[in-house]
Amino acid sequence: MTPPHHFEVGGKYANNKGTYEVLSIDGERMKVRYENGEVAELTVTWMWNAWLRIQAERRKEEEAASQGARRETPRRQKARAFTGFTEADFKGEQKAWRRRGGAGTLLAAYLHRYTGREFGSWAVARRNEVHVALRAHYEFRQARPYPKFFIAADGDGLHFGLQMERSDEEMDDKWAWTRFIPLLEEEEVARRVVLGPMAERKLSLSVAVKRWRATQDGFVASDEIEGEGEEKAEPRIISPAELAAELDDLPSGERYVLRVERFMAKEDVIAKGSRIISVIGQVCVSLLPLYYAILSEGPAEEGISQPIE
Repeated sequence: MTPPHHFEVGGKYANNKGTYEVLSIDGERMKVRYENGEVAELTVTWMWNAWLRIQAERRKEEEAASQGARRETPRRQKARAFTGFTEADFKGEQKAWRRRGGAGTLLAAYLHRYTGREFGSWAVARRNEVHVALRAHYEFRQARPYPKFFIAADGDGLHFGLQMERSDEEMDDKWAWTRFIPLLEEEEVARRVVLGPMAERKLSLSVAVKRWRATQDGFVASDEIEGEGEEKAEPRIISPAELAAELDDLPSGERYVLRVERFMAKEDVIAKGSRIISVIGQVCVSLLPLYYAILSEGPAEEGISQPIE
């Protein structure tokens, strides 16, 4: 029996993977073609639920954008124009880069232009840091469970990329951490959305005092890469599943922040001026498949997007 839906052959719909055209429907299975030419056979129920959620999310995003547009006047936009980072930003002496119209706002706009979806930005209290995420999948006062793009400045330079957190208490599947670990355990998916982008962009994955860099073959602890001396042993390369096991072995009852990030020295950041937003944006775009995968439920191999409610 075909589940209830309103798909039509020839109609165009979307999930987080992109827009697709329905080629055929046969009971619970349907064949679709994405805009990039990829053809896939997928589950009708999953696809219909994904389409309903995408529509609901777009309505929320449109409402938020409409309200934001009414609040934002041209005069205020001009007053907050971001021209780049300054030395004072890295000392925490200035907050302008974290305010509306600053680096976070521009990154949200960059991701919106790339995806067509509504991203927002939020300054993090008592930290020299901003978060950027889909408005429908972030709560300012309860942000810890959600995956988010971030920009953080310290005395040495700028960190930016994708962040998720582990609680010191029991977590449900709303937490990004609980969704990320299983992704690492699926070799093909992990290589596509984690290892590949990290190796291409020369990103690192850090938790507490541990840091790993990605190669085409797997993950290597940074201290094994950066050591010197002829007597140094060959770096130990671990698979995504082995990294998942190491993350699972972190002591319980403690909070952790996991970042897939790039670091730039402050001198290089300052020299970029406003062009730094393009550098940050390119890294974040490369991590969008991972971000979407963490927000998803269901079989990753089908590309079904089931965002967090």
